[in-house]
Amino acid sequence: MARQFPSINFLQVYKSIKKVKREFEARLTTELNSPLTLGFDALRSRKLLKDKYTAYASFLAAISSYPILHKVARDGSVDSSIFSKTAMITSIKLLDNINDQFHDFEQAKASQKRYEAAVTRPHFSLDDIQERDPSLSPAENSAYTITRWTYNTLPSPPEDLKTFKSFMGDVREFIDAQITSFYQKNDMYDLSGLNFKEYLRKVTAKASGTLWVGVDLCFYEASNGGLDGVTFKSLECINKAIDLLFRALIIWDDVTDLKDDLRDSIINSAMMLGLETGKVSPSELQGEAVKVIRTLEERGVLNDAIHLGNLVFLSAVEQMREAGNLNQEIDVEALIYCARVLRLFLLRKQVAAKKDRRSIRLILCSFDRLEKFSCTIPDHLWSYCKLVVT
Repeated sequence: MARQFPSINFLQVYKSIKKVKREFEARLTTELNSPLTLGFDALRSRKLLKDKYTAYASFLAAISSYPILHKVARDGSVDSSIFSKTAMITSIKLLDNINDQFHDFEQAKASQKRYEAAVTRPHFSLDDIQERDPSLSPAENSAYTITRWTYNTLPSPPEDLKTFKSFMGDVREFIDAQITSFYQKNDMYDLSGLNFKEYLRKVTAKASGTLWVGVDLCFYEASNGGLDGVTFKSLECINKAIDLLFRALIIWDDVTDLKDDLRDSIINSAMMLGLETGKVSPSELQGEAVKVIRTLEERGVLNDAIHLGNLVFLSAVEQMREAGNLNQEIDVEALIYCARVLRLFLLRKQVAAKKDRRSIRLILCSFDRLEKFSCTIPDHLWSYCKLVVT
């Protein structure tokens, strides 16, 4: 891999993943041991935090941080960025689990406002949050404690960085998208009144791509000693690229999670696309999940959703290539490879669920020529890509 991508040396990346994972798990064990937080073992026993979160987060963080930072990073900066991203994604997942399993709408909404403060403000203190279940307050505080590791690991002081100012705006957009998604779970949306354009623009922002890459960009600016106009523009392209990539992941994830979303009465992008294209009616999205999924498959809606994700994915690659034209210090081809790995990683669920040749081909095409991606997309879907990209 090092021969193909200068920024990714397998042994070096492996050592970084191992180091970050070891440090992160040690801090989970020692720093969540307080009267206001729920300990690591207790979080695991309640299935709010799983060991795989740390493993996945540290791996995906590493293979995306090295292409961006390898030429400018000072000693330890890449590992610090990987750690910061691992903490951020783990805390988001922990808070999502708490909200999904225990919180009502108002509690979930309040938790997002506290998360925003924890990840962006220089000063943040844990509160004795009053909940219906007394054990939830410590669990939620554990999420904010982990979130603080993200902020505290950033180059200091982050407020001096242009990229951190952009990061703060991205956090606000992410929080707004999360709260919008809570309306779905709270049955506050009228199915007939949903707008596909607004759905794609607002709800897919919860994918957190800009938060993910925003950490790397903060380290890039600090390590580079500042940013000129062209370099800042290149980082904006990278930010947009990863945003689009993660939005594509949300669309693909909606296909793989369709059964769960139907069970929870959540309208996701795959169902919305079926309504938008007229391939299904609102009444056909009601009833037994097995029947609804069969209808969506037979009418080609799920294929359309995967192709729409592919379209957004290609737009992400275009932004990466634009960044590469502006900034030779970023290993764009390695970043594109990382995007391919993320696609395979997410769609692996299809193989586990279907166990057929088609699902295997679906994930293996992650490494096809990009031209092949483009030529297989149905004509009627090209206009929908603009709803996400713009």
